[in-house]
Amino acid sequence: MGLERNRPILKKTQRIARYVYKNHQKYYVVCGKKTMGKFNTPTEALQYKEQLIREKKIIPKRRGRKPRCEEDRYIRRVRGKYMLQKSVNGKTQYFGTFKTLQEAREERNIFEQIGWNWENIDLV
Repeated sequence: MGLERNRPILKKTQRIARYVYKNHQKYYVVCGKKTMGKFNTPTEALQYKEQLIREKKIIPKRRGRKPRCEEDRYIRRVRGKYMLQKSVNGKTQYFGTFKTLQEAREERNIFEQIGWNWENIDLV
């Protein structure tokens, strides 16, 4: 019955929880388009989902932003480089892109000392 497991479930489904759907009195654990299991009760389906997560066969996506350490505040990694930006009065201000995290931290420290104001920079 391996063919049945890989066939996506029908479109008339009700989402019970993340990765768990109900269709025609059966409960399915679905990851992407692949049906991982079929169960008679939602409890069984949820337990199987948790087992798959523990075995790392399903890797849940993170919701929201990853918590940042205080050391890297205002620094984002973009395409292998580090971008320094800060929100001021509801608008994002861009302060530069750097090759290394250490360079971005150093610049951020300078901007913090001068109050994030471009006019206070001494360009000697």
